[in-house]
Amino acid sequence: MSDILREVDDAMRVEKLVKLWEEHKTAIIAGIAALILGTAANSGWHSWTKHQKAETTSAILTAQDSKEPLDALVKAADANSSSYKTLALMTAAAKAIEEKKYDTALAMYDQVIAERAAKPLFRDLAIVQKVNVSLDHGKDLKADDLLKEIDAVAANDKSPWVGQGLMARAVVKAHLAKDIKGAIGDLELIKQKKDLPASLRQRAQALIDTYQLKGQS
Repeated sequence: MSDILREVDDAMRVEKLVKLWEEHKTAIIAGIAALILGTAANSGWHSWTKHQKAETTSAILTAQDSKEPLDALVKAADANSSSYKTLALMTAAAKAIEEKKYDTALAMYDQVIAERAAKPLFRDLAIVQKVNVSLDHGKDLKADDLLKEIDAVAANDKSPWVGQGLMARAVVKAHLAKDIKGAIGDLELIKQKKDLPASLRQRAQALIDTYQLKGQS
């Protein structure tokens, strides 16, 4: 699978994708979605925590270094309010993903989303991460439910996570709602946003090419 994904990343041109598509149709669809949604599920979060106050980050790292880091982080979240609680919950979710406790991670994200004191920055990231983890590991998924949730981020140009929100929404549309046209529309929006990372826009183009080929097969 990794060899196929590397080829897709290295070759964005349609003609090469056509050849790959003919040889690995199913693997490419599943692999690209996993690459985009599953790669470094916590990368955005780790980038944010680098900028937090030293004492807050130190407290979270202390919990992470304990014998039972997940339990320690959950207890820290329960014992605090305000931004520290949100930080602890998000870090607990990341740890749960590392331990493949996906239901626990989803519960942590739900708590952040429901937390009134949580800053929009955290809440939007929690929504994106929840949808991503649900797509990879959720049960009894319903496209309408996930779309309703991710719309809050994908439709908000002021959110720093709007690009990730559009990407997640596109995959939900393509793989759960079977709406290839709608998925491509979201991916085109990513390409148009020049302030988004080039790598994200390149991945959007790769998925556009793949979904177009899927529609032609």
